[in-house]
Amino acid sequence: MFAAASLVITSETMKSAYLTQYLDLEPTQVHEKGTRMSKRNPKSQLYLKMIWSLQSDLPQDRPLSDHIFMLLSEIESRASRLTSLTETCDLFFFCSLSHDNDQESSRLDHLLWQRLARLPAPVVLDLYPPTIDDEEAVYVGTSQKWTTAFFEARSETTGSGEFASMRGPDPAEVRVRAEAVGPEGSAAKAESTTTAWRFDSGLATSALLEDHVAALLDKVEEHADTLSILTPSRESYLILSFASDNGQGGGWFSHELVERIAHASIDMLIYLVPPFLDNKDPATEAME
Repeated sequence: MFAAASLVITSETMKSAYLTQYLDLEPTQVHEKGTRMSKRNPKSQLYLKMIWSLQSDLPQDRPLSDHIFMLLSEIESRASRLTSLTETCDLFFFCSLSHDNDQESSRLDHLLWQRLARLPAPVVLDLYPPTIDDEEAVYVGTSQKWTTAFFEARSETTGSGEFASMRGPDPAEVRVRAEAVGPEGSAAKAESTTTAWRFDSGLATSALLEDHVAALLDKVEEHADTLSILTPSRESYLILSFASDNGQGGGWFSHELVERIAHASIDMLIYLVPPFLDNKDPATEAME
């Protein structure tokens, strides 16, 4: 796994020294407006804006959530100052992520989204899935990017019948998995049943990642009261899968979208997986 996170502030009028003093924070890196992008090349392009960034200094093999939490611990006390900067500056969280294998996922829980929503900054996910070398493995119709997204509610105590009887969107899939628990060889074993109830965004695999999330939230928000009857016995997730045939891409989550995720109190699971001809989502396989 590789992960990194930064708070990035850009401005066409402000100097980095003033911003550093105003926030009382030493940036990790700055670029002044009008300076060359390459110090070695006198003909390189100029920065059109001042760029000020504060990066988490955790090791890059730590989970993405840890990097974001560390940034938040540095800047949350300065929320009012950051808000005042939005009149002359652009702010965003820039998060980079890659995984070592197809079954790995990164989790951003609902408490993290709620903390992010209190700050006036979009969240950028810069994703590096495995490069797709085999053209036959690429799902037909894919152009540069491949995305899917699901909402899933899992319950240890609610049976599939109770899910099916709820008023609301018909789930694309209901799975029930029963597991025997107790000492081996015991005469009687109790069964622990996990029911997973999910529906997809309804968008094409060519849609933007943020559009998938917005479409899911439209469905979740419409039936929030219905889904709330499962609380606290259920866990809810937004499950995102992303791949690209050039090995990079991601999504731009506006502050409004971040607020919607936070308000829904749903964790997010991110998979970086290549598409397959049968359109089977490896993230789905990993959840089974």
